[in-house]
Parts: sequence; structure tokens; C-alpha cells
Amino acid sequence: MIHHLDGRALYDRIKEGDLDSEDVGDFLDAYLGGEGPLPVHLPELDGVASLFMASLPHRPTDAAIELWRAVVVHGDAESWAACPTGTDGIGTSWSFDVAGAATYGGGGGKGERRVIQGRVVSSDVDWAATCIMQAVKPEQVECRLLDSATVEVVAILDGHSLRPLPCPCAGGTFPASAPAADPSPRR
Repeated sequence: MIHHLDGRALYDRIKEGDLDSEDVGDFLDAYLGGEGPLPVHLPELDGVASLFMASLPHRPTDAAIELWRAVVVHGDAESWAACPTGTDGIGTSWSFDVAGAATYGGGGGKGERRVIQGRVVSSDVDWAATCIMQAVKPEQVECRLLDSATVEVVAILDGHSLRPLPCPCAGGTFPASAPAADPSPRR
């Protein structure tokens, strides 16, 4: 199933107000000159959406999409590797590119830096938010997941050398966001 993204979808996401207003402002400045309020229909957004969809490293189909996410592990890294989620889930901000993930600091702070390699289906991607975020932060090659997404963990890498580390949770699936009372992997 091909997911369609057009100017109306981008407009609707911007108007919903659930994206960071600074990111939306930067997006409008970059693509529309930041002039005035957002009109009801923006033909310019159709062009932005078309260019974005054509530039994707993966085609937006229901086939598996490989993603990466940098994190900083506070505490016991071995225990974390068995279940790489916090109280908020495994996360909704990922990258289409391992190097893009590595440019993100992983949330900062002191701790072990790791990169999670995950896999999702296309319907778990918020394509409008992804388009906006890639326009604002192209170096991160960001892929924004829906809160309802489920991520299959493929591997865990060292955050500096990007070499594979032991991954007892490989093959497990985790919620992107937390309403899950039990964050353990679903097999």
C-alpha cells in the first residue's frame, strides 16, 4: 500500500499544533518564506510533499523500513539491552540513516551511548511530520513515528564505533510511545 502525502496532509499536521512550533516555523521559513498566516490551501506544500516523497531512501510501502535511534543509557547498559525502553516507550524520533542517528546526541547526559537498529512498517510512520522534520534538520535524516507504532529491534550498536553489541531483545517488538503498562518485548 502506497501512502500518499500532499499539501493538505502537511497543512493539517501544521494546524493540529502537535508539532514543535519552532520546527513548524523553521519549515515555513525554509519553504514558504515565512510570510503571513498559513492559508487554507498551499499549492507550494504539494510541491514540497512531492519532492520529499521522491527523495526518500525507502519507498513508502508496507514493506519493512530500517531505522536507527541514538540513545544514552543511564545505569546498567546490559539490563537496558534486554528491554531498551524507558517509561515513555522506545521512542518516536528515529533516522533513516545510521550516520544521521549518530549526529543526534541521544538525549545527552552521562552514560553509555548506544544506537538501536529497528524495523517498522510504513503505516507506522508519520509521513507529514517526517517531511517537516527532514526539512528542518536534514543532517538527522529524521523519521517520525506515530505514537501507536510498534518497533522491532534488530540490533544494538556501540554509539561511537557503531559495532554490534550483544542484543538479547533482538526480534522483540516495543511500543514507540508508552501507554503500555508492561514495556517488555512482545514476541
